[in-house]
Amino acid sequence: MNRWGLVAVSFFGWAFWAFATKIVSSRMHPLAMQISSATLGLLCMPFFISVLRSDKSVQYSWPGIAWAIAGGIAGVSAYMAYSYALKTGEIGTISIITSCYPILTCIAAIAFLGEPITIFKVLGIASIVLGVVLMSH
Repeated sequence: MNRWGLVAVSFFGWAFWAFATKIVSSRMHPLAMQISSATLGLLCMPFFISVLRSDKSVQYSWPGIAWAIAGGIAGVSAYMAYSYALKTGEIGTISIITSCYPILTCIAAIAFLGEPITIFKVLGIASIVLGVVLMSH
């Protein structure tokens, strides 16, 4: 699958995931949701391992492993916080605000990875902020 196909799968998958998580939050405790998701991830491990074994370009390094662990902890923490927030809040507002994380990602990429600042990135960030303000009211 090409890059844009993968982006489309991510886009629609995350949209459905946010909606489904709101439905589940009224029927399960957030910790039970986390356990269910982790169990699904563990059940997928044989597939993931087979893909890794067939890919000769896979490389491992201790810094890479450390960043993967840190990212995993951040992701689990974000998922838990999002799940708890949905128990009492509106999905429209919560999903819009939490979906603004690309702003921080873009700023971090510019600051730490040396990605260029472009007018389109600045306009994109401004559009996101404006959209959140409009959607939250």
